Amino acid sequence: MHFPDSLIRALLAVGVLICAPGDRTAASELSAEQAVALAIQNADQQLLEQAARDLARSAVIEARTLPNPVLRYQREDLRGGADGADESALTVVQELDLGGSRRLRLQAANRGVDSAEMDIAASRWSLRQTVLARFHAAVAAQQRHLAAVEQRDRLQRLAEIAKQRKQAGDLSGLDARRITLAADEAAMALQRERAALRAARQDLAALLGDQSQAATLRADPLPSAPLLPEASAAAQLTHPDLVARRQQVAQAEAMAVAAQRMRIPVELGLGYKRIDGPLSEDSALLLEIGVPIPLFDRNQAETVQRQSELDRARAELAIAERRHLAEFTALRTQIAERISAAQAYSERLIPEASELSALALRSFQAGETPLIELLETLATEARVIELGIDSNLQAQLTLLTLSAYIQTSE
Repeated sequence: MHFPDSLIRALLAVGVLICAPGDRTAASELSAEQAVALAIQNADQQLLEQAARDLARSAVIEARTLPNPVLRYQREDLRGGADGADESALTVVQELDLGGSRRLRLQAANRGVDSAEMDIAASRWSLRQTVLARFHAAVAAQQRHLAAVEQRDRLQRLAEIAKQRKQAGDLSGLDARRITLAADEAAMALQRERAALRAARQDLAALLGDQSQAATLRADPLPSAPLLPEASAAAQLTHPDLVARRQQVAQAEAMAVAAQRMRIPVELGLGYKRIDGPLSEDSALLLEIGVPIPLFDRNQAETVQRQSELDRARAELAIAERRHLAEFTALRTQIAERISAAQAYSERLIPEASELSALALRSFQAGETPLIELLETLATEARVIELGIDSNLQAQLTLLTLSAYIQTSE
């Protein structure tokens, strides 16, 4: 007739399996880490990551590849001359960069590959955070749903007992109607929790795929407060977002340096020339050299563009460092309190509320406690359980956000 203490402890501390509605005998189980693996192994996610790698590597190929040689053929028909000679020339021209910018551009492209890997790592971490946040929200929804099922079943049993006692003359009609109304309210609350659970599972399935909706979510036990690294300056933080942004700054610096080194595309040509005439024939080797004169275009536009990109990358990094430092500082002060509150609910408040409900029920059955007090006690227990679930969820989400700073700093 009441919440078993072992059930409540399992819900909020030990993390026993809690089934979705209509699927209490689901064969498959899904842990938080398995949910993350499903999201990362998704075909579209893998394609997105591979496309980012290929795009970065294409810049390296472009920087390394020489321009194609140009084959030129020229023929002059000198019919107006005395000897009527014809001249033809065949030349192969190759463009070479003698300014050193090609080497710098290749270095910048390699930095781009490193930056792409850091971006992929940050994207994976962001996906991981999103999956785990939705996973914990779905687990909390399952816990609320199970609590609502237990509350409805208990009140329905009380309503049935009240009906029998009314017929026996041991309970007034008003009290019997109160219990029936409370049972009806519990049934409506169960419908709301079932809808909330369905929505939470759909949000999670949007990241994992439809097959995850049939799985039983396995809750993880709430750990104790972690040992957090000291961080008095933003430069000491190693959040994946900051690591990726710092690599972007390094790439932008390399590209700015390469843009300042002006390209000198020297054209070198080697060919053969032949003169055919009625009186004489002759041939010669041709050597062509073309050097651009930097009179108008001195790469001003690209220099300004790359410097602007570098300034923007540095500014975005500074903003992100301040934001993460403020977040980390706030989380350091919150995590111990939130874990302590969640543990207080699971270890003390919920068991105490469950015990009080059991005492009130026995006292009501013995005719010592009025109905209104019994209903208030049951409502208090339901409210404490709801607050305990919410407290546990907040602690899990705070730990989730902190994990970015903890894991990457080890």
